[in-house]
Amino acid sequence: MESTQPIFRWYFAYGSNMSSSVITGTRAVIPRKSTIVSLPGYALCFNILFLPYSEPAMAGIRKRKDDEHPVFGVAYLLSASDLIKIVVTEGAGVAYSVIEVEGRTINGDLLKVSTLTARRETSFSLSRFPSERYMALLINGARESNLPDDYQIQLASSCIYRPQGSWRWRVGRWLFQIIWHPISVWVKNGSKRHKNEQGNVPAWFLTIFDLVLWVMWFHHDYIQAPIFGRGDGRYENEVFPQILR
Repeated sequence: MESTQPIFRWYFAYGSNMSSSVITGTRAVIPRKSTIVSLPGYALCFNILFLPYSEPAMAGIRKRKDDEHPVFGVAYLLSASDLIKIVVTEGAGVAYSVIEVEGRTINGDLLKVSTLTARRETSFSLSRFPSERYMALLINGARESNLPDDYQIQLASSCIYRPQGSWRWRVGRWLFQIIWHPISVWVKNGSKRHKNEQGNVPAWFLTIFDLVLWVMWFHHDYIQAPIFGRGDGRYENEVFPQILR
């Protein structure tokens, strides 16, 4: 039986993939077409937890509240193989899941798109701040793509993580990275090694990843941060009763 899956699919980018240097360089993808799209039912957030002291959080989307702006981004028309490249280079399914949603073009037309959302939900109170480097990719990508001015202002006004300058904090960051940077490299290489034809890793790898992520952020929140200072941009006096839900 022949597959009914379309040869090309619209992929909605709302994070660093809005930047042409990322989508064509890092992802090695050449879109056939592109257009500005919003997702009326979703808002931008930073609920993809990553590595404290360097890249604490990455962009995600969640259901939009009435007083929030919808997320804007760029829809790229990609081949099935290029969409798999996106999945693989975004972690092979350890952080994101692919969903189908209905977007709206700048002209008001409806457009069905594939996009990435957090595989595991992190509540807003537990989300962390993106790095200045990562946020600059979103801001530059939005400017390059001519997203609406008010949305560009929203991005430019977002809270970000900035490294602290004290010697105690720098020592703490060094100690943390000695432990966790090699592990993050192992996870990255392992996700590429164990991916399937759709670009996703098996369930056993996801279990290991979830455990590693939980232990790393527990180490940060309850051991590292009280002694050396936080590495996620949040306030020092905040309490985190749980890491993931």
